[in-house]
Amino acid sequence: MSLYGFNVTGFNPHGLSLYTDPRTGVVSIFVVNHRPDAQAIEIFDFDQEAVSLVFRRSVWHELIYSPNDVAATGPDSFYVTNDDYHHFDQQFLRMLDMALLGYFLRSGVVYYDGSTSRATHVIGGLQEPNGIAIRDERLVFVNTHEKVKIYRRQKDNELVFAQEIDIGYRLDNVNVDKLTGDLWFSVFPRVLDFLTFSTNLDFQCPSKVVSVKLGKEHAEGDPFPFYDIREVYANNGSEVRGSTSATRHDGKFAVAAIFDKFLICDLGPY
Repeated sequence: MSLYGFNVTGFNPHGLSLYTDPRTGVVSIFVVNHRPDAQAIEIFDFDQEAVSLVFRRSVWHELIYSPNDVAATGPDSFYVTNDDYHHFDQQFLRMLDMALLGYFLRSGVVYYDGSTSRATHVIGGLQEPNGIAIRDERLVFVNTHEKVKIYRRQKDNELVFAQEIDIGYRLDNVNVDKLTGDLWFSVFPRVLDFLTFSTNLDFQCPSKVVSVKLGKEHAEGDPFPFYDIREVYANNGSEVRGSTSATRHDGKFAVAAIFDKFLICDLGPY
């Protein structure tokens, strides 16, 4: 897919989010970009006729200092997680951060309002905030270490904590199933294996995907008092190494890896 109006020099993409404007039908893509000179969120509009992305704007702000993932809420507005990993330039220190310091460091989530160009801290004190996703514009899911935290979104875009689900594995990205509302996670079976893989791409790093089937949503108390955690995919790395994201669409199951290939499978009952 082609990019128009955007200088790809130094483009280092990370998390992304799609947003469809209900008024115009325009599809926008928000991308975390670790530029050499700044941490930014790049916003593109999808040109359906040309099947290309047209650059619209960049967003950078002092509160967006180590972005990992982004969840769009409007044509120019979004939530973004700061993970603290990109404070370090050296690979060894980033690995040490993820393996050990993440147990102690705390960061959070920022909301950026595109209509006012104002950013605000909406969550603080989180352990390793990573992936973020929104369901029905009302519930926000944030990965923290081995747990996913669920927040109720308020009219002023503040987030109120509602529930925590312990997945039991170190989490990477979270995706909301558009059909069922369930959650999909790529997890790290062994964190040290993934850290080894990040510096030695010949290493056979295992992959694992977990789904959380959410029960009926409750308006008060825990939104989902009933849920079921299921292992959907596991592989020793012979098919895909070090998976970092997964989702389901039209009966297919997709697994992505930041350092390896993209895997698409048929999905049976799970």
